[in-house]
Amino acid sequence: MNRSVRFYLIAIAALLAVCAFVVPSYADTQGVSPSNCASTSFCDGYAFQATLTPITPSSANGNSNYSLSYSITNVGGPAAHPQSWSLTLFGNQYDIGSTFSDFTMTLDGKAFSSTSLYTVKIGKSDNSVGGGGCNSHISGGVCVIGSGVLPTLSTAGDNLTFNFDFTCSGCTELANWIFLSEGTNVNGGGNAYAISQTQAVPEPSTPILLICSLLAALGMLAIPRVRSILRAQQSGLHSLKRI
Repeated sequence: MNRSVRFYLIAIAALLAVCAFVVPSYADTQGVSPSNCASTSFCDGYAFQATLTPITPSSANGNSNYSLSYSITNVGGPAAHPQSWSLTLFGNQYDIGSTFSDFTMTLDGKAFSSTSLYTVKIGKSDNSVGGGGCNSHISGGVCVIGSGVLPTLSTAGDNLTFNFDFTCSGCTELANWIFLSEGTNVNGGGNAYAISQTQAVPEPSTPILLICSLLAALGMLAIPRVRSILRAQQSGLHSLKRI
């Protein structure tokens, strides 16, 4: 095998090894929008997106190993108070820790200081008007319940984002996260939206995922070329032996 072929194979192997090591540490993002909502009337002009990022446990983040960001956006629906939501990320054989740290919120991109209006728990929201409760028997999910004078998403573009860290040691993510979210209608009461989505749309959350996928594809395409080079070299060697 000549030096150029050897270098080529070593370079591909090294890049793919780096991808295998790096990609699992990057964020996963899934979302529900009116276009892929199980029922248009459930979403009613609202979109929901969650990003889960593995982090290194430390005393600063409560020894958490995941950071979650969850956004609710009005994309053309009625004015609503985000009341409750839950996200089932792992199978029920896994247990999310009961301590949630670094809880922050933003409203339309600005810090929302009244975080005490919302409580984070383990479980799954029941999506009932008025916030309901959290089914704590769902150990692989997080649940957020609001009470009091909640913020309002009045017009298209308004959004509310929740951020917090938590633990789930040795947990494996579900391929499709389960989204539940309920908001009360500012005008007339009742639900402005109430989704129950067991299949969301995964999104490539970092360029590294695309790059590594392309590298893998290029590596596969290159294999026939490398084989042809090796066959040519072997054929040349056989010819020399006959001479």
